[in-house]
Order: sequence, then C-alpha cells, then structure tokens
Amino acid sequence: WSETFPDPLPTPRRWPWAVLCLLAICGIALQAALAFRVEMVVLWPQSRPALVALCDVAECDIGLPTRIGLVGIEASDLFPDSGRKGRLALTATLKSRAPFAQQFPHIELTLTDTADRAVARKVLAPADYLPASTSLINGMPPNADIAIAIGVEPTEIAASGYRLYLFYP
Repeated sequence: WSETFPDPLPTPRRWPWAVLCLLAICGIALQAALAFRVEMVVLWPQSRPALVALCDVAECDIGLPTRIGLVGIEASDLFPDSGRKGRLALTATLKSRAPFAQQFPHIELTLTDTADRAVARKVLAPADYLPASTSLINGMPPNADIAIAIGVEPTEIAASGYRLYLFYP
C-alpha cells in the first residue's frame, strides 16, 4: 500500500505585508506630526525646521499655542469714561500662566441688565484691545500680566453690569 502525501504549500510571502505595515506606520506618524505640530514645536524647538518643511508641502502653518486654560482675567472694571460723556471705559488685567508664548485670546464683552440678561455683546480681537506697539506675531509672553484699557460706546443701552469671556476662535 502506498501513501501519497500532498505537495507542500508554498511559503507565504510576508515581505509585502511588512512593507505595507511600515508605510501605514509612516503615514500615521506624518498625520500625528501635522496634527500636533504646535505642541511639538513647544516641547522640542529643534523640530521647527522639519515641521516648517512638512507644512510647506502640506500647506499648513505653525502658529502659537492656544491654551485658554492657561490665560485668565485677574481683574477687570467697567466704569463711566471721565473724558467723554456717555462712554464707558473697560480696564482688565490678563494673566498668562503658560511657560511658553501663546496667542492673545479674543475677549467677549457682554453688557447686562439688572436681571443679568445680556443687552449687548461685543467681541474684541487682540488688535482691538492691545496697544498698537504690541507685536501680535510674538504672542503673549510667558508668565506675563497684560494690562488693557479700551473705550466702549454703549449707545442708548441701559446696562448695569458686564461679563468678560476669553476664547480662541
């Protein structure tokens, strides 16, 4: 009696899978570098040239960080402007607790009535509330206090209070 054994199966080719896995890992690493480019520049400043070159290809930019949790309003006051009748003056101190420079936030000023309902709202971009000599490109210095003072034209609105809100658009 004779036993016949089937022909052995050919060895599977694993190298195409290894190449595809390596390409997938490189693609994920590039996506992560693009998504976290600002954080990478803050943590590893020496990575900026490589990330700038990558952003040139991907048509993106590397701005300053926007960590609103690290910026707060230390003090603020809204009072009648002594220089112009019918105008209000807003003064505030912004505090950056970040150990790195970051973008200046936008400020939303809401005028409220006696029931704390909004009667008027205005959004102030950094160029609206910072002195003209302030460089927006360099951002808010680390661990800095920024004093701001602006005039507000409330028109004929009867406002008795206000709220300030910091945000990044």
